[in-house]
Amino acid sequence: MIFTKNSYIIIMRNYVSQGGLKNMKKTSKIISLLLCLVVVFSCVAVTAFAQGEAYLVINKSGSGFVVDSCSASATGEINIPATYEKNGESLPVKGIADNAFQNCSGITKVTIPASVTTIGKYAFADCGSLQYVSFSGSTCSIGKSAFNGCNSLISVILPDELTIISEEMFKSCVSLSEIHIPSTVAVIGKEAFMNSGLTRATIPAGTISIGQNAFMSCGELQYFDVDSANTNYTEIDDCIYTADGATLVQYPTGKADESYTVPAGTLRIGNGAFASNSSIRKVYMPSSLTGIEAYAFYNCALLEEAAIPSGVTAIGSMAFAKCPNLRNVIIPSGVASYENAFVASGLESVIIENGVEVISPKAFKDCKSLVSVTIPSSVTTIGVGAFDGCTALEVLSVPSTVKNIGNGAFIGCPNITLYVEDGSAAYNYAVANAIKTSFSTPPVVKVVSAISIKTLPSKLVYQTGEKINTSGLVLNVIYSDGSVGTVTNGYAISPSSFSEEGSNSVTVTYSGKTTQFDVTVSNSAVTDPTGKTVVSVQIAQYPTKLQYNYKESVDTTGLILQVNYADGTAEKITSGFLVKAPAELKPVGQHTVTVVYGEFSDTFTVTASYAWWQWLIRILLLGFLWY
Repeated sequence: MIFTKNSYIIIMRNYVSQGGLKNMKKTSKIISLLLCLVVVFSCVAVTAFAQGEAYLVINKSGSGFVVDSCSASATGEINIPATYEKNGESLPVKGIADNAFQNCSGITKVTIPASVTTIGKYAFADCGSLQYVSFSGSTCSIGKSAFNGCNSLISVILPDELTIISEEMFKSCVSLSEIHIPSTVAVIGKEAFMNSGLTRATIPAGTISIGQNAFMSCGELQYFDVDSANTNYTEIDDCIYTADGATLVQYPTGKADESYTVPAGTLRIGNGAFASNSSIRKVYMPSSLTGIEAYAFYNCALLEEAAIPSGVTAIGSMAFAKCPNLRNVIIPSGVASYENAFVASGLESVIIENGVEVISPKAFKDCKSLVSVTIPSSVTTIGVGAFDGCTALEVLSVPSTVKNIGNGAFIGCPNITLYVEDGSAAYNYAVANAIKTSFSTPPVVKVVSAISIKTLPSKLVYQTGEKINTSGLVLNVIYSDGSVGTVTNGYAISPSSFSEEGSNSVTVTYSGKTTQFDVTVSNSAVTDPTGKTVVSVQIAQYPTKLQYNYKESVDTTGLILQVNYADGTAEKITSGFLVKAPAELKPVGQHTVTVVYGEFSDTFTVTASYAWWQWLIRILLLGFLWY
């Protein structure tokens, strides 16, 4: 019902014509009340229609409206209106401006109508509670970092005809485990899904470009699928490669394999290809390789072996940075640049092959375990900050061919001595920077190059749950100077116990180098009255009597058996076990006695000999008769 001024006049006239003038004042109150109710209900209707709009600032732009901003107090679901009326104009809402919803931490769901064809950069960035985003339309241009930092985002329905996933669009969306990338997407921008929660990613047939680090540091990402019709990319070993196999674009960050062999023919390891993988230990690169791009192995916490092929000519910035278990590296003769390549790695030894002319700026910055560096006569330049922060580096021989040394090349190396020739550029640099020098032959600094098993542990058979026993294990240690030594302790063992039956590999790590041996594990562990799983037994105390007369019986008085359990505890018992021994100790000599507890056993030895009277009888009977 709509009340107008004319309606009010007609009602008044009817009341007057019917003699209702005396009730006019009363009638006016009633009509006023009705008008108030109409206004109230009209307001309620407008509010319901505009749910979510109350938080938005919407302004005209061209032939439509654009959502310019959202109140920081916005909460719950936001439905972007398809049309909007302002100043008498009703036009479609065509866009969402840059930063429009950025840091709106209370919104949880956004529905975007088909009328919206443009979303600006950072439009929904850092909306920490946003969980759901749905596009109703088939086309839309979405700007850089549109959903960057939306760490609660779990579901996004993208436009069916989307062509570009822009730079950093879903960067740091750590709860986003899966997303359907429309078949029309041609470009996946730089860092588009970096540090997101994706567990798998499918690359459509029409994708022609994947930007640098698009899937870098996705810690849960197990594998990639690349549409077989894609002519630009292919999938090999769950990884993304360029279609010609020349570049390894991305290795799944969450892949749990400890080693990987890059296929022969590969020319480049791509930008951030292995970055932040927490499982990979060894990467075998082919002789065809010519380049390792920036951040290729950045922050690979367990990487310990990644020999650089001789054909490599460039190693990108931070390529091996923050790899704490990478102990040794050889820089091939053809490498021309490797600036920042090994920053804060675990390097202990660096060998630069003859032919390399430059030690690149900050190449080994903050390698705090570095103790040995071989610089060939081909080197003419040591770059700025090349060894900055190498606190363990004490001995460095610098050939006279080095003519240029950059600022701060050895800053943060408090105990370093440069072994130089008198009058050389290195000598002059050292004097100018108060660095100790020596003209004598430098001492040989040796580091561990490899290890191997010299002697296996005594125990190689285990029960499930049993802890490893390395007694008897001896390692051969090969040093950088060619010498060989042995060690019996100071190494790390993994695993420390066994949960699976069958053959199990045991990894031994010493000074960053590893070797392995195998043990056999069975599931025949038994439980005893305590309810615990028994893994072994051993004699804790021998019987009181170990020396016997000929034909005596074994006396186990004093025997104590130790029972070892899977939980690491042990108990000593004096009964409940079976003793297997000869009924009579004959002939004279040693006899083995076996103590059995369940399926486990241990042994001890007793000795039988003739008593004096037994000798006398034997002599009197001339040995022909015996009792």
